[in-house]
This record gives sequence, structure tokens and C-alpha cells, in this order.
Amino acid sequence: MMELAGPREKILQGGATVLSESELLSVLLRTGTGKSEPGMPAVHQLANALLKQHGNLESVLALSATELGVTHGLGPAKIATLLSVGEICRRFQCNDRNPNEQLLNPQTVYELFSWLAYESQEVLCAAFLNSENRVLQIREIFRGILDGTVARPREIMIEALRSNAAKLLLAHNHPSDNPSPSKEDLRFTRLLNLTGRWLGIPLIDHLIICRRGIYYSFAEHKQLRGRCR
Repeated sequence: MMELAGPREKILQGGATVLSESELLSVLLRTGTGKSEPGMPAVHQLANALLKQHGNLESVLALSATELGVTHGLGPAKIATLLSVGEICRRFQCNDRNPNEQLLNPQTVYELFSWLAYESQEVLCAAFLNSENRVLQIREIFRGILDGTVARPREIMIEALRSNAAKLLLAHNHPSDNPSPSKEDLRFTRLLNLTGRWLGIPLIDHLIICRRGIYYSFAEHKQLRGRCR
């Protein structure tokens, strides 16, 4: 029997797990443009170029329509396909959350909010916890640039009181994948920390979420009195 070498044939023969990232991307792209190199179809060249430019498949699928549009060889159909698959991945991340999970350290907080890393704009979420650090409720507070005039501690603490929360956690993403807190991140976190301590609902951590498991924990950097413990 002749060996089946193409990515689609490999999937049918051995399943998708046997494919490399370049081959998986080639299946999504279907075709390439321009002159092929000997022994390498144009679609493989396009897939390799995207991976070389952006690092890995996860990063490619997290790109926006604007970012994809500047790549030579990507037309509306290919861009729509990549955006759709990226959104499917993001929704799986969201649906995989366990709202009753006990949050014991910043790594478990990151795992709960890892879906934020795939958002194209900043999203601030709050998790309201009981005394055992189990999640009572998760709320999206706002989308956009973190600004104290938009995300005010008062509204967050009202939600915490409604949830009968004993503790509070914050998480927001940096689409730039730079986890360093901005001046507004620092100012807002300090203000909410003071408000929470005054009301008896301590802010035990605030995570800045980025892709590839990267995060910044205010508690780990000793910028809060409380910790996940």
C-alpha cells in the first residue's frame, strides 16, 4: 500500500495527533499562493511562514482579523477560518472552567482564568470566594483599558456583598502578552485592596493573565496583605 504523506491523508490514517503544527495549519489553510519550493507545496510554505512569524499555532489562532490581514497569502476565506477555529478554542477554554474549584495558589487562579489570554482586548473579571477559597460566583466587570473611572471598586464590592463573599480575586489579561502591571493596574489594585480590607472582604490576589502560562500575581510580589491560602 502506498504511503499517505499529505496532512489530510495522515489525519484519516492515524488521527490528528500525528500532525505537526505546520501540518495542522496547512489543513486549515487548504491552499497557498505563489511559487512552491521543490518538495514543499505553497500551503506548507504559508503555514511555516505564519508559525515562524508568530511563534506557534496558539499565537496564530489568537491573532485578530487585522493582524492576519497583513500576511501575504491570507484572503478573507482563510482569515475567517482561522478566526473561527481560534474562537472555538477560546470557548472550549471558557466552558472547561470549574466554578466550584478551590483556589489555593496563583497557579490555580491562572488555570481558572486562562481563557482570558485569548481575548483581543482587556477584560477584567472578579471571582467571589467563600471562606474556604471556593468560587461562589464569577463576574465580568468590564472590557477595555483598565481605568478607575470605568471599573470602580464600589461596583465590585457591591457584587461581593450580594454574593455573600468572604474573599475576592481579580484577573485581567494583557493582550500584548507583557505581564508587567501598568500604573493604572497598580493604582486600581491598591484602591480595591484598601476598600476590601475596610469592608472585611479582602482582595487576596490580582492576576494579570498572558498566554503560554505567563502571569503576574500581585500577592506573589507582596503587593497585597492576603494570599491564596
